[in-house]
Amino acid sequence: MKFLSMIMRELRKGAFNPPQTNPWPPAIYYLPRNYGGEPYDMPLIGLETRGCSWFLSGGCTMCNFGGQGSYVSPYFLIAQASFGLKVCRGRPYLQIAPMGSFFDPNEVPLVARNNILSLVRNSGYVKSFETEARVDHVREEDIKISMEILNDIELAIGVGLESSNSIVRELIVNKGTRQELYLNFFELSKKIGFLSNAHVLLKPAFLTEREAVEDAISSIRWVIDNGGTYAILMTSNLRKFTLNYWLWERGLYKLPMLWSLLEVLRRLDSSYRKRVVLAGFLSNETLLKTAENCSKCTNYIMSKIKMFQYTRDENFLKEAWDHECDCKEEWRRRMEEDKGDLLDRIIFGYKYISEQILGKRWWEENRKWVEKEVEEVINTGRSN
Repeated sequence: MKFLSMIMRELRKGAFNPPQTNPWPPAIYYLPRNYGGEPYDMPLIGLETRGCSWFLSGGCTMCNFGGQGSYVSPYFLIAQASFGLKVCRGRPYLQIAPMGSFFDPNEVPLVARNNILSLVRNSGYVKSFETEARVDHVREEDIKISMEILNDIELAIGVGLESSNSIVRELIVNKGTRQELYLNFFELSKKIGFLSNAHVLLKPAFLTEREAVEDAISSIRWVIDNGGTYAILMTSNLRKFTLNYWLWERGLYKLPMLWSLLEVLRRLDSSYRKRVVLAGFLSNETLLKTAENCSKCTNYIMSKIKMFQYTRDENFLKEAWDHECDCKEEWRRRMEEDKGDLLDRIIFGYKYISEQILGKRWWEENRKWVEKEVEEVINTGRSN
């Protein structure tokens, strides 16, 4: 088992027993978007499933989508989708997504998936249907069948990339995916005609503010350059039972400042910027803590960012960036921080985490295989 998967399982022992979420009614969130040049609140109907399969084996370090942790009847999943579609009646663009992956048969059985797609097709009002999946669950045959069921309804599929840098993606986020799978995903989207998007995470653990900005910029460019329809810039937030939360409690992790989000958007060429959708703090979902500036300017900056998301009018970004506030100096100081070599920080972080959670003796006995795991990821990254 991977080191971070082992740590995540330790952090989550008993955390989702009983489940932390209610199976009924399904949660419905509204995401600020812009379709056809008009502001639009896109409904996201969240299916309460057994949970993300990757989560059950450890999962990503910032995520806590544990779901029910046990079998959920496919017919109950269908009922959730049916309820959500009735609540969202008349909304031409909508998303239905499980805790993890719509195309994982262990989470959303085939009978549930096909019936949910049929409900969407027969709704009479949906023009574009969006869902999410782990990239290793996206198979051509499944997508073709889904498109046949949807008929002339547009299909969009989002996958979690988090970072195009394999060191960040595997040794910090613990995504458990290979770079080539994303390239295959983008190629498949062009081949059979669905929209593809990839989530990019702003500020994984261990990264400085500057490194986080640079990584997000390069990852967004990588998504678009390799055929992604658009990128979703997911600004880090805090959720319990995650490594990010554990580090934050100990003063070892800071969420990004909103200035960093603006910096990413400012530094992207307009051809990239227009294909970026913002996420992580703009919906009506209740989150433990999200990216912010100081108490004086956070609401103002947030409002400008949200208006940009709704309108795609870049004047709102300029107004946000030009706003004068003392906390911008704090952000500039963070951007100048130099914490040395990232790999050294990762190893040091692993040592601290393991000693605190598993004990000093565990690290002494297992350090070599953990360092070998790090070395293998580095070598794999160099070959990509």
